[in-house]
Amino acid sequence: MSRLSDRFAESAEPGLKDELGDEVTYIAPDGTQTTCIALLDDERIERELDAGGMGLRRVREVTIFKSDVAEVAMKGKVTIGADVWSVESKVADTAVATVVELVWAGRAEVSRPGFREQ
Repeated sequence: MSRLSDRFAESAEPGLKDELGDEVTYIAPDGTQTTCIALLDDERIERELDAGGMGLRRVREVTIFKSDVAEVAMKGKVTIGADVWSVESKVADTAVATVVELVWAGRAEVSRPGFREQ
């Protein structure tokens, strides 16, 4: 990002958190937990075929501000409500925030709806 983009993001952060933020808990690989306000994108459902049948893969992007969590680790987790999500990749890493793609840590089977959810 440019200096102008970084400066705008820094000044807009408090307003963005107040208007659009949701409380989440970031869990670092060492188990350290930090509760913070993050920006949540809508959840996407992707279908995937594996040895156990057709499954659903729940994916979403989350923006975590560096004022709350200085470094988001690839093996970290994020709790949103009662769901635990694993950090799958970093989409963007700026001076102000880190945008990560999360994947739900559970699995729902599609081939037999309602039969099994792990």
